[in-house]
Amino acid sequence: MVPTLRELDMGNIVLSFNQFKDMIRLFASSATLSALHLSTIELGPEIFVFTSHTLPHLHLFTVRYQYLKITLSPESQDHSASGRTRPPTGQFIQAMKAHSFADWGLEHLRIKPLVFWPWTSCRHAIAEAFPNVKTFNGASRKEYLSENYLDHI
Repeated sequence: MVPTLRELDMGNIVLSFNQFKDMIRLFASSATLSALHLSTIELGPEIFVFTSHTLPHLHLFTVRYQYLKITLSPESQDHSASGRTRPPTGQFIQAMKAHSFADWGLEHLRIKPLVFWPWTSCRHAIAEAFPNVKTFNGASRKEYLSENYLDHI
């Protein structure tokens, strides 16, 4: 690791959760890394839990994702492909509501889907989970939560 690295953008490589954790662990002892941009296959609270514990001094975090993480019940496992064709926003919202990142010093959060799906219903759950974040996708908290906000999430 480079001891003076302040910002790293690895967003052009889509990582599995295990690869994501390995990448984050590389910078666990970094006191200078303040901005990180990564992409992952599935976005779920685990991404934020792991990152907040491993990189508590991070100020800007960008996470791009292919899918919202879904938890399939045993009876729905035969239909696993259907979760990929429509966004599982309800499950994501419930999972995010179970977490709070109020102790994380993160100030700017960018969440971007790699595939366009209008998942605007997740914005409130994300904003509630991160009460100290000042900007979401470059917009103020108020703008991000407004009805007129046109970004993807």
